[in-house]
Amino acid sequence: MSTIIYRDPNENLSHTIFMGIDVSKDQHAICCIDSSYRIQKKLVIPNRKKGFQTLESILLGFKEQGVTVLAGLESTGVYGQSIYGFLQPLVSSVSLWNPFKVEAYRKFSPHPTTKTDAEDAFLIACFTYHQWEQPTSSPIDLSASFSKRLAILREYTRLRIYYTEKKSNQVRRLSTLVEKIFPEFFDVFTSRWNQTAFHLMRHYPSPEQLGSVPTQELGHQIERWSKKQMKASVAGELQDLAKNTIAHPLDGEVIAMEISHTVELILWFQDQLKEVEQKILAMSDEFPSVKILQTIPGMSPIMAMSIVSEIEPLSRFSRVESLRSYAGMDPRIKESGKSVHGKSFISKKGSRYLRRSLYYAANSVRQTDPIFREYYKRKRDPHHTHRYAVLSTANKLLAVVYALLKKKQSYQASYEWETKKVVQEQEKTLKAEKTTLPSTSSNKTKDAPTPTPTSIPLEILFPTLQKNGVNAQKANVRTTVLPVYISLEKLLQ
Repeated sequence: MSTIIYRDPNENLSHTIFMGIDVSKDQHAICCIDSSYRIQKKLVIPNRKKGFQTLESILLGFKEQGVTVLAGLESTGVYGQSIYGFLQPLVSSVSLWNPFKVEAYRKFSPHPTTKTDAEDAFLIACFTYHQWEQPTSSPIDLSASFSKRLAILREYTRLRIYYTEKKSNQVRRLSTLVEKIFPEFFDVFTSRWNQTAFHLMRHYPSPEQLGSVPTQELGHQIERWSKKQMKASVAGELQDLAKNTIAHPLDGEVIAMEISHTVELILWFQDQLKEVEQKILAMSDEFPSVKILQTIPGMSPIMAMSIVSEIEPLSRFSRVESLRSYAGMDPRIKESGKSVHGKSFISKKGSRYLRRSLYYAANSVRQTDPIFREYYKRKRDPHHTHRYAVLSTANKLLAVVYALLKKKQSYQASYEWETKKVVQEQEKTLKAEKTTLPSTSSNKTKDAPTPTPTSIPLEILFPTLQKNGVNAQKANVRTTVLPVYISLEKLLQ
């Protein structure tokens, strides 16, 4: 996140200090410069309370002299969070800079390009001054309370992703273990992973343990765990499979113990996910953008919250390409002249959390919304995989999300799609009428005038639009009326 600092052009630069901080795990390199790029203070402090107290005394000294301090550091991980919060009440402004922008500034800057912590701090200080003198984007106006709640929401959604990934890893591990000790186990389940299967593996992790339980008792347990969705007769089928399994591993005792522990972890992650999701949903009313995104068919509340937590505040992005780059979904192509080196791929240089949320949201939306479904089908040709098609759909979804939040409008299926359906219905009707009309080639009398598209009322052409509350008389002529007229004219010729 980059906070751009605006100033009065007539302000005296001699009373402003620009502080650059190069963050690391154990210590922070700090460099303070003036408007002439002269170093006023240079030091290294430990990432502990004693080091922060040293920095505080320096900043208080600047304040007594009437000097304004503007600080900047790179947004590169968790190590800078403590000093970022520490500096906020002590300086006029603290900015988190995009590391890619700082690196690009290094390439074109006239300053030393050696790569040390001290030189990096000097470079960040120069970059802070450069951005302050010549701002390149709009300032961010956030209240402290909104910024804090947004940060909490972002941490909740990222924690949910963390738990989801850990659970998926354990499920994959469990699948491998079951194939080693009892590969026939899933033959009796319509869904490979469900609560009944988890409870069975938790209590009876080996075929021998499963076969030693009385069949009637096992049947009652299956009915209770499945809430009577599975019959008690499944117990007999499972025990028959357990007695005739083809697996006879030498380390069956160890595998059985690991299966029991793995299932415990999976069930634990499920409980944690429920708790985190409840916390996330409880905050949905605090962010109006969430309700806007939920108007997209197939967009779940959790997915909408995850996307909003990563892209807000939207004022950071002046155009959709900047947001696409932030998500790491911008294409990277290597070509020179007529030669292309390898296939194109996404950069993956931005927020992996936003990229992941967009991917799963797009996979859901394309199954519900007709526009995204058609777009997915076009991308899912014989030469491209499902993953490629979903990524392309996610890119389109990102552009739609940006437009909706920028305009603060709800999602509506485009007039173009509605018109396409109306045209298809009209074509079928007119073709049926033409096949039933008698031949009039021998008739010398003047034929009745052929109806033209302009003579067809809009109320007939746009029944779906009017059903959704759209005024057909105010429909966009270029995107709706004209395609319908062209299609009908070709049909009537």
